[in-house]
Amino acid sequence: MKNITRQHRVVASATNTPSNGGGGRNLALLGRFTNRAKSLFAGAVVAFAIAGCGGGGGGGSDGGSSSPAVNQAPTDISLSNSAIAENSSAGSFIGTIAATDSDSANIVYSFGGGTDDTSFTIDENNLSINISPDFETKPSYSIDITADDGELNFTKTLTISITDINDIAPVVTTTTATTHENIDHTASIVKVAHSDID
Repeated sequence: MKNITRQHRVVASATNTPSNGGGGRNLALLGRFTNRAKSLFAGAVVAFAIAGCGGGGGGGSDGGSSSPAVNQAPTDISLSNSAIAENSSAGSFIGTIAATDSDSANIVYSFGGGTDDTSFTIDENNLSINISPDFETKPSYSIDITADDGELNFTKTLTISITDINDIAPVVTTTTATTHENIDHTASIVKVAHSDID
């Protein structure tokens, strides 16, 4: 501001000087004052713009950067097949496990503490049975499977059904009886009973 004031005083003094060819001098001094004022004003504008932008990248506002995405937990678990025939051998494959997760494909599966979890095995995303099931003994199993994306998890209870097959022969029971000769041909002599649990 001292420079501007000084320039202004020079211009005023020069303007009041008697005219003897000094008009050109007055115009030159006025031009110098005008250019100096423009330079100071432009510098102030640039400094203000830099300050408003957080010092050109040195902090302040976030510069328009977006917030990091928030991880979402798995929302469902499915099994490609949930039934196996009775008398299947131990270790038989049942089905493939799949989880629904909107932002992660790297899912780890494990048991979640279900009633019959110990009768099965999970290998990556494959489910198999550890025993040879018998429909007549236990027609279904309940297991809990957990899907974990590394941060969040989801557990679902699934039912494994055992398919019945006709593997037991009927049992026939007879009752021995005696009869007399010349008995009527419509008379009942013996009763036959049978049973078949499957």
